[in-house]
Amino acid sequence: MQDLNTLRASLDAVDRRILTAIAERLQLVGQVSLAKQAVSAQPRDVVREEALLKRLEHVADELGVHAGLVRDVYRLLLDHSVRMQVEYQVDADNPGRSNRHLRVGYQGTAGCYSSIACAEYVAPRDVTPVYTGFEGFAPMLQAVQSGALDVALLPIENTTAGTITESYDLLAKHDLALTGEHYLLVRHCLIALRPVPVANIRRVRSHYMALAQCNVFLDSLTDCLVERYPDTAMACDALLHEQDLSQAAIASEAAATERGLAILAHDIGDRADNTTRFVAVSRKPIVCDPRLPRKTSVILTLRHEQGALHGCLDALMKRGLNLTKLESRPSPQGAWLYNFYLDFSGSEGVDEAIADLRALSPELQLLGTYPMGERPTDR
Repeated sequence: MQDLNTLRASLDAVDRRILTAIAERLQLVGQVSLAKQAVSAQPRDVVREEALLKRLEHVADELGVHAGLVRDVYRLLLDHSVRMQVEYQVDADNPGRSNRHLRVGYQGTAGCYSSIACAEYVAPRDVTPVYTGFEGFAPMLQAVQSGALDVALLPIENTTAGTITESYDLLAKHDLALTGEHYLLVRHCLIALRPVPVANIRRVRSHYMALAQCNVFLDSLTDCLVERYPDTAMACDALLHEQDLSQAAIASEAAATERGLAILAHDIGDRADNTTRFVAVSRKPIVCDPRLPRKTSVILTLRHEQGALHGCLDALMKRGLNLTKLESRPSPQGAWLYNFYLDFSGSEGVDEAIADLRALSPELQLLGTYPMGERPTDR
């Protein structure tokens, strides 16, 4: 019988071959993307994907491998491949966007959810990212405006806590463009300095949005003070600084792992599908091929006239566009005036719909048309 170290070395060798094969597959995906561009084919071929998955499941059965495991692994690979093809198409339509160092900004510190979202968003692109964390959303967007950043990821809404109003207000103040979006599945952990019983915790710190997403778990704690903190990962840094075993933070598993902290409880959020939508903010808009699934975002003001909002919604409907987000925020131009934020999806009729909306709105700010991100529940 082989000893454990020898078996582990064999596993390491197999893992190396698997990763080498994945890298080879992704290189082929790049070639597939160029071939699809030549024949104007869409990145996602649902019929081929399903046929591929069924064939792989059949091979898995022959090899004695659980077919469900193979489907899960390949679904992740296929999703990543589609995102790569979308980015290849966007790069082809926007010369100068690729083959460079990409300066990416996020709010928070290493291991926070925004930093994780940045890494996932950039992963399919053929760039070398340089990440910078900021204390707040405002200085981050100012860095984009000044040219210090190429792109910043701004959280805009969450399935549990709702709209992040500060983000909408900042977009209205800056002359910036939305160039993409990303959905991050958020899994909260209770983190402490050392492994201690949860009953020993007397203070929990985290960002207010994270706290709002863990109400059920927090209500189950007794004699425990809950405090807002500027950032989830910074709350973990406070544990290291204060060295108090009665304190805990709510943050990501990555934040705990990077700092050598203990995870007392996993998945403590109120919802299993807890997801945050981020928008990619850049100085200039991008050209987005109509063959790609697209989303358009606008900010507009409306006259105090009966049916004004209905007219805007009707303008989208008659062009066959799907309204995916409608948000109102107080306008800085005066009391009882409001800005309306609209997101709508669709590839045909976008320019005509924008023209219709301009005719209905005294002021319209086109934030951009960009590739739609895939929600985790859609994958």
